[in-house]
Amino acid sequence: FALALLLGRVELEVELVGPLTMDLAMDDIAEREEVFTSTAKDDKGSEKDKLGKELSLVHGVAIIVGSIIGSGIFISPNGVIEEAGSYGMAMAMWVVGGLLAAGGGLCMCELGNFVKKSGCEYAYINEGFSFNNRNYYVTVLGDVLSFLFTWTSTFCIRPMSIAINMLTFGNYVVKPFFLDCDVPDEIIKMSSVTALAFLVLVNCYSVKLSARVMVVLTTLKFLAAIFIVALGIREVATGCNRHFQRFFDGSNYSPFKLSLALYAALWAYDGWNTLNYGTEEARDVSKTLHRSMYIAMPLVTITYILINLSFFAVLSVREITDATAVALPFGSKAVGNAGIVVISLSVAASTLGSGNGGLFAGTRVIFVAARDGQLPLMFTGVHRQYKTPVQAVLLFALLAIIMVIPSNIGQLINSFNAAAWIFYGLCFASLLIMRITRRKDTRPYKVFLPIPILMLLAAIFLVTLPLIDAPVDSLAAFGIIFLGIPIYFIFIFSYKFKPAMFSKVNVWLANFSNNLFDTKLSSYSEEDF
Repeated sequence: FALALLLGRVELEVELVGPLTMDLAMDDIAEREEVFTSTAKDDKGSEKDKLGKELSLVHGVAIIVGSIIGSGIFISPNGVIEEAGSYGMAMAMWVVGGLLAAGGGLCMCELGNFVKKSGCEYAYINEGFSFNNRNYYVTVLGDVLSFLFTWTSTFCIRPMSIAINMLTFGNYVVKPFFLDCDVPDEIIKMSSVTALAFLVLVNCYSVKLSARVMVVLTTLKFLAAIFIVALGIREVATGCNRHFQRFFDGSNYSPFKLSLALYAALWAYDGWNTLNYGTEEARDVSKTLHRSMYIAMPLVTITYILINLSFFAVLSVREITDATAVALPFGSKAVGNAGIVVISLSVAASTLGSGNGGLFAGTRVIFVAARDGQLPLMFTGVHRQYKTPVQAVLLFALLAIIMVIPSNIGQLINSFNAAAWIFYGLCFASLLIMRITRRKDTRPYKVFLPIPILMLLAAIFLVTLPLIDAPVDSLAAFGIIFLGIPIYFIFIFSYKFKPAMFSKVNVWLANFSNNLFDTKLSSYSEEDF
């Protein structure tokens, strides 16, 4: 209610919008689309309520870089080197992770020109596995797979990502007050939830404000990276290069161990597809997507390599593997307590920016899936004035807060990667499918064909090998995914056969939330894309 008062007017009497009444029974998709169309007009009935087109090239680069550089580079080095066994093999995993992220990003750029809808994996899997076919039973496959992504992303992938970033933020931001002891878990969790509440207000208020916050935080991230790299260069210049003389000593060549090391590195690179979640909000999709990717990914990869070399120059393998937050012992050993304070605040800003990008991405999945009828109608609401998906933001924040409670970051990362790369693989398969089914479509950007093929093979490798070496975390992710299958057939596929009360409750919740948060249902037409 406090957020509702900030965003608009709270009316005690629920006023039904347009033709949405309790007598409306949405028995099929056609009626649902009629509801969208009729409620998408403004009070004068002249234009649709859509997400605002606010994202420029600068915003695009900031969103990608800001989403990627977060908690990962400051907590993943210990996981990478623990599985890789040596500095050299760990560095190889960081380079391979950067190449995989860049390849995946380029594939997403072409998919964004094929399917110019927000939602990223959801939209691409739906379109690709429907095989451009109007046959009802053929399109069910695309609907099932896209719903499984919606289900997993909403209740597993994205909340886990936000929880990891916010827990890392909470750990670093209060560390200057606990220099001589460990930070209590309760303080970390309260700081995490407070930061998340701030991001919720920003994303509910304005897309442009969210992008500007991302630009500021991204700038702070690079300042933090420059500070860490400068300390590393100083250590090497003063003769501290003994670790580089044993660069590959103790390397682990087991493919199972290396896949887990690559998992940890890929967590740090995750976010390369964030801009695709807001495709409808980009000013010029044909240029913004791939240009942003060409600028952002080299910046991130070079930054990660330099930061890791700085860590390696100061810390031993044992010191890195024993640290839960590598930047803290690095700062302490390189500068002292002053280094801990500066690095703690810098890393906190970095993880806050990554959390902002994750919140932006996750809410767009909820928004687009609800608009397509795979989540309750209320989550298609767009604020009348600010043009932001308020209800989707609030749902996502609630789920992220729930994920913060257990606070086991290692297991969260493994489960996150297992689930995420299943759907990344489906996206790469969708691109190959649409190269055949939509080969006549014009698109301004086209990725080199071997790249999506290699990315699909990499996704299969990353999903299958960890099942052998770390089965519990991977099977937990698979369990969440497969749980979505009966939910789809009970609540989505059998939509026509559900009791009328389901439709009435759905519509009532949409009306109530629209009046509570001063929103209206979003709509779109095929000519928009």
